[in-house]
Amino acid sequence: MYNYFRWFPQGKIVFAAPSRPLVMQQIEACHNIVGIPQEWTVDMTGQISPPKRAQFWKTKRVFFVTPQVLEKDIHSGTCLVKYLVCLVIDEAHRAMGNYAYCEAVRELMAVPVQLRILALTATPGSKQQTIQAVIDNLHISRLEYRSETDHDVITYVHNRKIELIQVAMGPDAVEINNKFMEVIRPIVARLTNVGVIQNRDYRTLSPCQLLEIREKFRQRPKQDLSHVNYEDVEGYFGVLITLYYIHKLLSSHGIRPAYEMLERKLKQGYFAKFMSKNEVILKARQLMQQSLSHGASSPKLTKMLEVLLGHFRATLPRGTSFSRETNDPQNSRVIIFSNYRESVRDIMDALGDIGELVRATEFIGQSSGKAMKGQSQKVQQAVLKKFRSGTYNVIVATSIGEEGLDIMEVDLVISFDANISPLRMIQRMGRTGRKHDGRVDIL
Repeated sequence: MYNYFRWFPQGKIVFAAPSRPLVMQQIEACHNIVGIPQEWTVDMTGQISPPKRAQFWKTKRVFFVTPQVLEKDIHSGTCLVKYLVCLVIDEAHRAMGNYAYCEAVRELMAVPVQLRILALTATPGSKQQTIQAVIDNLHISRLEYRSETDHDVITYVHNRKIELIQVAMGPDAVEINNKFMEVIRPIVARLTNVGVIQNRDYRTLSPCQLLEIREKFRQRPKQDLSHVNYEDVEGYFGVLITLYYIHKLLSSHGIRPAYEMLERKLKQGYFAKFMSKNEVILKARQLMQQSLSHGASSPKLTKMLEVLLGHFRATLPRGTSFSRETNDPQNSRVIIFSNYRESVRDIMDALGDIGELVRATEFIGQSSGKAMKGQSQKVQQAVLKKFRSGTYNVIVATSIGEEGLDIMEVDLVISFDANISPLRMIQRMGRTGRKHDGRVDIL
């Protein structure tokens, strides 16, 4: 960016990042790292009015923007396209379908304009066709790949110890899970008998696999469905997918999130029609209610607390106990990731009972869920500021904490759920081992 700033005295350089916090983070990093004069730079997000942005396009040369702003300003003509010489795209794996990155580049290529496009991502995709789609959408002609062992990366890489901790479900959860399997088995058998599901063990099916099988059925429905019609097959798929989601929640997050989802589903749609009077489902529901009313502990939460307390106690000087004097920005930091927002509440409740050693806060997205109100970007930034300063030493985050944001170096990442995509797990693990050795515990 600095080279293009020098090489093209009239040229304009754009850095695009997917969210306002990322934009603000990158402009700050630019000011701290390279010698681009601050009077030539500006950040433009949706909070700045179009007339003001139009003025900036005329008077500034280096722009830090969200993709939506870039797309709108190219489309409206306020972006002075003919002066663009360099476009840097951060988190480039998002450039799929009609995402604003793709639309902006399509409009630029239609002008046409001669510029360098530099696309950056740590997680380009797990399938060749996905990566190729990003390359095509952004008109990339050269691919540069770096691993942790490359000579220009290795000096920045530190050891990262990864430990997979297997936690057995508690007896209550096992009994409840058996009830769900009892309901799932005959539905899978019925779809297998009519040839829709091929030779699958009902114990190893997942919601994603069922979604793929259903999509294939919709594209090429069998003509000889014996003793069942198309609508029934669709209904069976819907019920099965919901049951497997509840089963997944039960094994990954515990009884309460699974119970809350079951309660919601029993009030709506085909699932309610098909399952609201099913004796086995009603028994599973009763067992869940009994377990929750008795305050049965979650083995996963217990293990998480054990790992967390062990980590913080190990950071204290030998022979000392915790005191407020140790609360300074140099102390250890931990991120706990959970894929499911409602389980963030359970984790926070558990952390609230273990005293002053752990000072935790949640870090979640903007949209409000069933149980938790979302956080505005202003609140998110305030949380990160307090995390950096040491007011908090633990953040419990949903997927918003995985991508891009400069949360700061942490010593320990705890992944409360292991069954997420490899890309997202890479992003989670990337939160530690940046400046010194780190650890990742996957429950």
